[in-house]
Amino acid sequence: MAPPVADTAPDTGVVATKRIAGQWRSLWHDLVVPADGRAGFALRLAAIAALTLAVTELYGTPEAALTVYLAFFLNKPDRVTSVVLNLVLLAVFTLILLIVLGLAEVVLDHPVLQLATMAGMSFVLMFLGSASKLRPLAPVIGVCVVYALAVLGSVPAGEIATRGLLYTWLIAGIPAGVSVLVNLVAAPAPRALVERALARRLRVVAAVVRDRAGAAAALERDIAEGVAPILAWLRLAAIERTSPARDLAGLRAAALSSQLLMHQVAALDRDVPPACRRALAERIEAMAAVCQRGQYPRRVTLVGPDDSRQIADIAATLAEFGVADADRAVPKPAQPAPRAGFFVADAFTSPVHVFHALKVTLAATVCYLAYSLMDWQGIHTCLITCYVVALGSTAETIEKLTLRITGCLMGAAMGVAAIIWVIPGFDSLGGPMLLVFAVTVPTAWIAAGSPRIAYAGFQIAFAFYLCAIQGNGAGTDLVVARDRVIGILFGNAVVWLVFTCVAPVSLRSTVERSLRGLLDDLRAIAATPGRARLALAAAFDARLAATRAEIAVMAYEPRGLHPGARWLARRSAVLDRLCAIEHRLIVDADQRDARAAGDSLEQVEACLG
Repeated sequence: MAPPVADTAPDTGVVATKRIAGQWRSLWHDLVVPADGRAGFALRLAAIAALTLAVTELYGTPEAALTVYLAFFLNKPDRVTSVVLNLVLLAVFTLILLIVLGLAEVVLDHPVLQLATMAGMSFVLMFLGSASKLRPLAPVIGVCVVYALAVLGSVPAGEIATRGLLYTWLIAGIPAGVSVLVNLVAAPAPRALVERALARRLRVVAAVVRDRAGAAAALERDIAEGVAPILAWLRLAAIERTSPARDLAGLRAAALSSQLLMHQVAALDRDVPPACRRALAERIEAMAAVCQRGQYPRRVTLVGPDDSRQIADIAATLAEFGVADADRAVPKPAQPAPRAGFFVADAFTSPVHVFHALKVTLAATVCYLAYSLMDWQGIHTCLITCYVVALGSTAETIEKLTLRITGCLMGAAMGVAAIIWVIPGFDSLGGPMLLVFAVTVPTAWIAAGSPRIAYAGFQIAFAFYLCAIQGNGAGTDLVVARDRVIGILFGNAVVWLVFTCVAPVSLRSTVERSLRGLLDDLRAIAATPGRARLALAAAFDARLAATRAEIAVMAYEPRGLHPGARWLARRSAVLDRLCAIEHRLIVDADQRDARAAGDSLEQVEACLG
């Protein structure tokens, strides 16, 4: 293992310049590279946003900006996840709104009771968002319910209040309904995403075999990403029941074989004869073409392989490519992974989830009291912002703050420009729809990128919609745009203060648990013979990528929470060591290196203490 880095070792100017340049190159790659289905997702989300605006304008429903923006939270790259997500949202939101409707008559005439009800609903929903599988929907439901209760306090009781709650249902119901229809018609099936991903991976492997420039970096990224996303799409395809079970089993085997193939090609010696490389690359490119046509290759024969062990291993992988476990004798893992429940394992034992719910509720309460006491309803967007931008840890909050502020200012500038030069020329419904579509395409493209840039896309869209969409359609009041931007910035500031000053949460314990889990995963891989290791390696790769991201984010922790550069360097070195052990176990898929891997894991665990 590499020696730990000293806490006080400063960067030289050259090293710092290279590091900054590398970060900018990485960000530029995340911004412009068209990942699988990214363009289609951006166009589909833009169509959903434009159609949602059309429905709100035709029927005169309030809060059109929020209604359109919720589409960003309700859509995923594949149609199954999107449809299920929207249907679950409607069911859960309807149930909660019925509860709120029953409480409305009791709390409307009592401001203190109304505030307590808002805080109570916020706490419960944010706790569920932190400690359960309701995480993707909790912010959406929370902002709708709490904002509905806030609005009810400013309207007369009785029929108008009841109608207000029904309109609140439409804030979530309209984008959910439009999303379901568009995804059923235009979204790709999970199996299509699997086939595209396999084709792209195989083309990258072929490019590495041909020794093309930049291919090695792309292969490294694919290895780090693992096959967990592909296996998740295959599980969704099984739920959809549009493909034979045998095909799905074959695609699963092909996905796992592709990961093994990437590891083998990454370790390929450079002295392999050019003719052998060319034959191997042509065969892999032919496999990619088969995947691109909506099929998957099985039992591929490598013609005239070199007699080296590496090429022989690759030939064996191709011969087993796409062969399902049912078609061969593959031992099952010794300890299958337990099925996850609705709540996370530490939902009722760790105080983190309670603190998260309390902090979001505190920030939202401060914002509500601020604009209510100042009688400045125009900045009510600060309340909405609390649920949109709240994150779990202090480091994540600080890291995303720059993206939020930058995205907010960019979106506001675009919204003001549209108010001055574009919207006044509209004389029909088509104009606002076209404007929303045109702005949503690039913001959805950014939002579909890596977590390092996705928040900027969300925030640009949020600020633009709130500025340019006023009432139930496009508006031209600059005062409204100004107040809403002030509300967004104020909400961001309150969330930042609360999450950094009130019970700040470090990622240190999370990283430690992840590293222990990675050690356990590698022990399971080492104890599992042959190709059965590949399925366990897929889970390992997913956890490894998440842990790397956690360690990277920890650089943003303030001095009181930060464990120090030495601690981060040692954990990063441990990850590199674990990655190398996994690579050896995967490439040598028999028991030859199991004992050596076990000894290495003992050394790594001793290093962690």
